[in-house]
Amino acid sequence: MKKIILAGASIAALAMAAPAAAQSTSSVNQTGNGNSADVSQENSNTSSVTQSGDNNVAGVDQTIGTGNTSTITQTATGANEAGVFQNGLNSTSTVTQSGDASDDVAIVVQDVLSDDATATITQTGNGGGSSSNIALIDQDNGSGSTASITQSGLTNVAETIQEGSSNLSDVTQTGISGVVFVDQIGDGNTDLTIQGGDTNFADVNQGLVGAAVTGTTSTIFQDGDNNTATVNQLADNNESFVDQGFSGGSFNVALVNQSGTGNFSGIEQGASSVSSNNLADVLQSGDDNTSFVSQNGDFNDADVDQATNGNFSDVVQSGNGNSASVSQ
Repeated sequence: MKKIILAGASIAALAMAAPAAAQSTSSVNQTGNGNSADVSQENSNTSSVTQSGDNNVAGVDQTIGTGNTSTITQTATGANEAGVFQNGLNSTSTVTQSGDASDDVAIVVQDVLSDDATATITQTGNGGGSSSNIALIDQDNGSGSTASITQSGLTNVAETIQEGSSNLSDVTQTGISGVVFVDQIGDGNTDLTIQGGDTNFADVNQGLVGAAVTGTTSTIFQDGDNNTATVNQLADNNESFVDQGFSGGSFNVALVNQSGTGNFSGIEQGASSVSSNNLADVLQSGDDNTSFVSQNGDFNDADVDQATNGNFSDVVQSGNGNSASVSQ
């Protein structure tokens, strides 16, 4: 389920132009404000769009072919929009939005035939400290796909959706606050989410109840106060590690639900400095479970529910007024 609702239907409209000839190369360079670039190609194509200015829109539609490459580069002080749709094997998409920009939007959709696809979105504008960037990568039913999003600015929103096997998602956000949604439904998925600043939210879902997931791994780093990390793995050879407030931070929440098979969960809150009023909640519910919880500070709460099979739990709390509950 897509959780990012994107304004700006102009991106979707750019994917409707007539197709170009096979094995073509397109290069578009625009300087100024309010420009629009629309590229539509079929069969093993290369597209490059470079825009310098404010409020520009770029759209690339590449279908059918193998080895399509799309590169969009936008530099501005105002909001830009970039949209890429690819349907073919071994496709690569790179979107870079830089400058002192604010409210940039980037969408990459690599559809059903996009096996071994790679998508990278980089948004580095800070809008003079007021930016709100949005990035979405949707890789549907493609095996071996890789999604990478890097954002800096005041507030950022990122989502990766991967349905298929052997997927990798890498999201890094630096700024005041950020929101990350990761959905990896099926097979050997891996997630790495890094968030700097306060009031971050990360929601990672690796599989659905009753759905095959296989060897899932999730790692989340959040440094600061008032952060929330939620990890749902729900099957097979799961492993989750959450690190919050490494260099200090309080009022953080880590929620991990693994529900079966060879699970491991590690939660660390306040590794190198005092981190208070945190909550760590782990639900493993069966099989070869292991859980480590480490909390350094006062008034922290750790709840671990393992429920049957080869369970082991280690809760370490340093400080005053802490609470620990373990159910095996």
